[in-house]
Amino acid sequence: MISEIATNLKIQKLLANHAKEIIRSLKEEGLEFSIACDTQLLSFDPPLSLEMRQRLGKVSVYILSGYSFESIQIFESSFVFEAGLISNDGEDIGTLLQIPYVSVVQILAQDEQMLQSVPLFINPIEQGRDLEDSISALISKNANLLKRDL
Repeated sequence: MISEIATNLKIQKLLANHAKEIIRSLKEEGLEFSIACDTQLLSFDPPLSLEMRQRLGKVSVYILSGYSFESIQIFESSFVFEAGLISNDGEDIGTLLQIPYVSVVQILAQDEQMLQSVPLFINPIEQGRDLEDSISALISKNANLLKRDL
């Protein structure tokens, strides 16, 4: 079933539009969020080194708060924001990150009362592709997303 959905261009477009509208609404309402995305389609300006690109893995999570949140620009097929990354030697690297809506795996909001992230959007097509690898990548880089303080 997921393979039929994954090849259906109408559903892919619907999911991308849904992600775009959620991101647009969160930005308009001033609600900070996190985003998990497939790194294969991301664009960085200036470009990342091959080593940094490989460190991202298949799925990467970005927290859009503060300056990154304020810098979000919404376009027809992607959105852009200024991201701060840290190199292996601890150097801060500023980059303009462009994320196509089709690469969005999840959009997450922080629930202050439950002290955990809550998914607002899940793209089953992107989740279906290498799901085990995607979950492993998310957990390895963002274990705090799954923690729940009792």
